[in-house]
Amino acid sequence: MTLEATFVQDGLSIDHTPGSAVAAGQVVVLGKVCLVAKMPIAASALGSLAATGVFDVLKTAELVVSLGDAVYWNDSTNRATKTTTDVYMGVAVKAALAADASVRMHLRSLQEVVTDQLGLADLSDVSTATATAGNVLIGNGTAFAAGKLGATSLATVADGASGAPILIRKTCTATGASDVTVLASAPVKLLIVDAWLVARDTQAANVKLHSGTAGTDDITAAVAKGTADNAIVRFATIVAAKDEIAAAGAIKANFSAAGVADVFVLAVPIA
Repeated sequence: MTLEATFVQDGLSIDHTPGSAVAAGQVVVLGKVCLVAKMPIAASALGSLAATGVFDVLKTAELVVSLGDAVYWNDSTNRATKTTTDVYMGVAVKAALAADASVRMHLRSLQEVVTDQLGLADLSDVSTATATAGNVLIGNGTAFAAGKLGATSLATVADGASGAPILIRKTCTATGASDVTVLASAPVKLLIVDAWLVARDTQAANVKLHSGTAGTDDITAAVAKGTADNAIVRFATIVAAKDEIAAAGAIKANFSAAGVADVFVLAVPIA
């Protein structure tokens, strides 16, 4: 049986055969990775390089390093720096004064190097995007878009399918007959799939939902709110001809008499 994968090393150190001799304690830069030789390695001989660990590393003269600072390595001067154009080496685990010759830092692991190098441009099936502060990147399968986790940003739809469900809730207080409360303005085009209310008093009233004019644009038939406080009542019908709400369209609750209820509407974005 041919093994699909054969374990070689745990990644704490890696084998390395240098072209020229490497001294113990020498920093070896391979691409964007900094490693350290804990033992001397002769030229063209197989040796081992540490891929993680805590080291005291010689630094640029007069450089002040605070605990937690990013540490970089200049392979020309062979000194640790805080210059972001140098090779990112790790994080300082102890502050270093200007007079100190070295800085104590934690060498970043190979896993961290891989994570750092894997950007959006490396994902072959998506394009890149830059999110502004407070936003996240949301993928739709072919690209990333910057946005907040809200109804609009999650409203990607496919033909015959829907985006993330949206639950709308509004406490409606009617002072008399035909009192109307606007539950919400649709962030995108919505399909109403369910609706219910929770009575918050013992007053009897009929409630129905509509999108424009009561009696003409009714989304549901009227339902009795009930006279039991905290009773849950589901709207029995959703009118097929009126269950789609255009983007920015209003969803309203109409009461036949005074009453208070929490009204809930479950909807999905549609194209």
